[in-house]
Amino acid sequence: MRLPVLLALLGLAGCRESLYAPAPNRVPCGSDDAPCAFRCNLDCASTTVEMAAACMQSLQGTFDSDRRRCEFPDGGRVLFSWPVPAAGSDLAARSWKIQIRRAEGHCLSVTAQPLPWVGGGFDSVTEVSAGGRTYRQELQMTEPGGDGGLGISPAQVVVDCPDGRRFRGEGPTVCADCPQGDCLNLPLVELSSRWSGSNLDFQLRVREQVTPLFSCR
Repeated sequence: MRLPVLLALLGLAGCRESLYAPAPNRVPCGSDDAPCAFRCNLDCASTTVEMAAACMQSLQGTFDSDRRRCEFPDGGRVLFSWPVPAAGSDLAARSWKIQIRRAEGHCLSVTAQPLPWVGGGFDSVTEVSAGGRTYRQELQMTEPGGDGGLGISPAQVVVDCPDGRRFRGEGPTVCADCPQGDCLNLPLVELSSRWSGSNLDFQLRVREQVTPLFSCR
């Protein structure tokens, strides 16, 4: 009688989870397969703008003859994938792909299509990379309203944070928890470029937070 009882006890013990067994393999919120819900208090964009401050060029740069490179007195330079237009040109609907390099090497890369309410587009992608970390946002917007206004309403926003988390939102709920439900207050990175006379100034911004990147002429 003892042998059957012993075998039964051993079988029961085998069915119980050991105190030292590894935790169940659950996919956490924020992964590619299970993104977190996008919220207006998301801090990834703010962190990215702060991160870019380490690559600011404080000196005035000068364009080369092809207007695809801006050189700085301390050995730094900015590389443009496409020639920069002449001073005073309209930059609202322009896409940018730039690299900021210091004398000791690469510091920051930015790829940006204009945000819809800046350039009139409906899809945009912005990517910022520095120090081995990358921020990426994809934004799809609905068509403007028939009253001639912008009628801003996100169809989808996806944000990949520098720490590896992913956030996604769709439809009107994207702006629901923003101040006054205003979609212009979404926590997204914008690469801002503007002419100041013959100087071309670049900034990274999110809401009122701004990091000046460089100025070239």
